[in-house]
Amino acid sequence: MLVAGCQSRQILRARVRKAFDLWQRTRKGFTFVFSGRNPSEKTIARKMQILNEAREMERYFYSLLEQPNIAQITYYTRRIDLDEESYNTVTNVGEFLKGDFLSRKDPNDIYLVSSSFHLIRLSQSFEIALRAMQEAVNMNNVVLVGAEDPDILNDVARNPNYVKSMMHEIYGFLLNESTKILSEGQGNTPIPSRFPWRVPNT
Repeated sequence: MLVAGCQSRQILRARVRKAFDLWQRTRKGFTFVFSGRNPSEKTIARKMQILNEAREMERYFYSLLEQPNIAQITYYTRRIDLDEESYNTVTNVGEFLKGDFLSRKDPNDIYLVSSSFHLIRLSQSFEIALRAMQEAVNMNNVVLVGAEDPDILNDVARNPNYVKSMMHEIYGFLLNESTKILSEGQGNTPIPSRFPWRVPNT
């Protein structure tokens, strides 16, 4: 399970809670990969809010384990790994695929956890990276998991960082789709997806 980091502590914690909740409800053995350090300080002028997003997610995950009402599920198999190198979506995916998390022999179920607005770009980056891999990976399912719960969505949506990021992703997606339509009109056929994407009802 890849959990993407970000610079908003509120949004980041929502992603970790969703990963944790999925683990509780499915009772599966997961490898959690908390991914992200921070955006490059060379390109971002403002001071970093979170210097190490992966470590921040790990600490919050362990704090959830300490809650008495979830103590009974701690025996489910889990492994936690940190990607402390990536600084954007492309490197989140790249560092994940470079690790030893995927089986080259058995079918893989991959869970990508992030904010709902980020799942478009995250899934596109993941698919492009998989296509570029020299060694084939046996994919069973790639499950996209949006972090927002209905009972906290209003609070999260009031976060200016959330709104800004959401609009950025939506316009980026629409512009990309417009480019595809123009390409199709010129006789160019886009490559269809060959990966079994699924979005769970969560």
